[in-house]
Amino acid sequence: MSLSILTGIQTKSNVQFDRLVDRTITEVTADMLKNLTFIGTNAFSSCMQITKVEIPDSITNVGGYAFNGCNHFTYLKIPSTVTNIGNSAFNFCSALRTVVICNSVPPTLGNNSFTNAHSAMAMYVPYAAIDTYIAATNWAAYVSRYRPLVESAEHLQVIDTTIYTQAYVLDEDKIYVYSNGSWREQ
Repeated sequence: MSLSILTGIQTKSNVQFDRLVDRTITEVTADMLKNLTFIGTNAFSSCMQITKVEIPDSITNVGGYAFNGCNHFTYLKIPSTVTNIGNSAFNFCSALRTVVICNSVPPTLGNNSFTNAHSAMAMYVPYAAIDTYIAATNWAAYVSRYRPLVESAEHLQVIDTTIYTQAYVLDEDKIYVYSNGSWREQ
């Protein structure tokens, strides 16, 4: 199903989704957004019923306040194609507990992009890029939430165990943690 045929949606162009008119939507799926490259400012802001958000690989830009106030979804995977996340894009997403960031180059991050998320929110960042994220503008604010994401179990030997006591692997949108010599689903 393409975004252009969904009811209650306005588009500015064929590549940008700007603003949802029907605020009762419950899911934002990759299929809905697959032909777009930009999620516009306030696109899904205050859609309080959203319980699932999937950002497809076609998206390069998540506009400011795009999901601001969507306080019922708990998991977010940001594909490596996203290069920009606007101001307050995920602000007040109070149920958001898991953010998986696939890009080894930190996307440009606006102010307050992930503030007021769940107090236990974890951000799974490619292990080799953690220092780059810490140095990037606005990413340092979330350093206490970073968890080292490795490509596979074979990459565990690269983890500095003096800094990190656990490592994480993403498999089919499930996160597995390696701790004390064994794997378990997170």
